[in-house]
Amino acid sequence: MARQTPPFQFDPWLASSLLQKAIRRGETELAEQAATSLLRLRGSAMWRRFIVIAVEDVGIAAPDAVSEVVAICSDREYRGLRGDEEAARYLARRLAAVPKDRSADLLMSAFRHHPALEQTRKAVEALAPNERRTWPADPSRSLYERSAAAWPANGLRYVGDELSLLLTGFADLGVSQGLIESVARAESRTREPFCLLLPLLWLTAMPETSVEAAADFFPPSRTVGGVPLWTLDFHTRAGRTAIQRFTRENAAVRQALRESVSHNRHTEAAYLAAFYTDAACCTLSMDWSLRAEIEQFGMEADFAHAGVSPEHVCSLLAVFNGNVDHLNDVRENVLIQYLEGI
Repeated sequence: MARQTPPFQFDPWLASSLLQKAIRRGETELAEQAATSLLRLRGSAMWRRFIVIAVEDVGIAAPDAVSEVVAICSDREYRGLRGDEEAARYLARRLAAVPKDRSADLLMSAFRHHPALEQTRKAVEALAPNERRTWPADPSRSLYERSAAAWPANGLRYVGDELSLLLTGFADLGVSQGLIESVARAESRTREPFCLLLPLLWLTAMPETSVEAAADFFPPSRTVGGVPLWTLDFHTRAGRTAIQRFTRENAAVRQALRESVSHNRHTEAAYLAAFYTDAACCTLSMDWSLRAEIEQFGMEADFAHAGVSPEHVCSLLAVFNGNVDHLNDVRENVLIQYLEGI
């Protein structure tokens, strides 16, 4: 039996951030530690978190793993037989080991916020409800048109017959019943509409015969008390503190933000730039024809929502990447102070 490392002793936001990013990077032992930490801090709420990570970060790269995670997280009796902590460790190992695909989350950002897709958004919003329901399963439409139409209108969820009709349309095109059922259950448990993009992405990617996992190399991570510094992103209080301090101290970063960001939204843009510098990284990703395009569109859309136009994204990220050692110096100081204060 593998050595079981003890859980970390810190807040649930840091535990949740570490869990997701360790899974992205395939850091199995760290993912297990974070999972047991989050279980002790949040109890049953962590099962929803596992489903969100499975859909958001694994998705169509390993649909069987997604289905297994959804099934275990939805079955209290099954978890009771093996124990919640062992179930949490197993799910962390399972998700860390498989290839990743973040297309569902990035595609959602793209069709909601990218300036180049403004006309697509308006066209979908103008559709009558009955016509809108036919677009997601219409292969003659672009992926972005179909995705925008699959997104519930006016913030409402697909429920009952509407959800059944949407998923039946995907099933008629060849999506397996197992994936359809897992998507329906995932959406019901998490209330995250991007779950509904998985069948559409599967239909788009699976006809390709050369889908492979592409490994990315990252330099060794700096740690404090066993916690990698990339854990401190804008989803954590310590991460927000570190990023704000970094932008105040670094003249090159301040200049880049002044040149790139509109409407004085420097803090929001800095949070995103730090996130895309090292917190969004996946060490093993499914490589398929639209991966790069969706990643680029999704990233540009995130920045556009924070006041950074697409033509400024690369230059802003280049400055953050060029100053990552300084960012980590600040994160290290903040994390030491944080851990000493617990």
